[in-house]
Amino acid sequence: MGNTDCNDNREVISLGIGDPTAHSCFHTTVFAQEAVVDALLSAKFNGYSPTAGLPQARKAIAEYLSCDLPY
Repeated sequence: MGNTDCNDNREVISLGIGDPTAHSCFHTTVFAQEAVVDALLSAKFNGYSPTAGLPQARKAIAEYLSCDLPY
């Protein structure tokens, strides 16, 4: 998979390597880091999650994405 525009010198970021720290443009918030630590320390999430995702996460995402919708 390559860039077909020879005049475009932007670096292609591979999203397939699975390591966001390989590129300095990917950062997370302290809140997200603390949430991961809290989840690990709770011993409630020490296995694989359901394929469709955790109900709490699905609900939070649905609420966030629905905030600006008129219906």
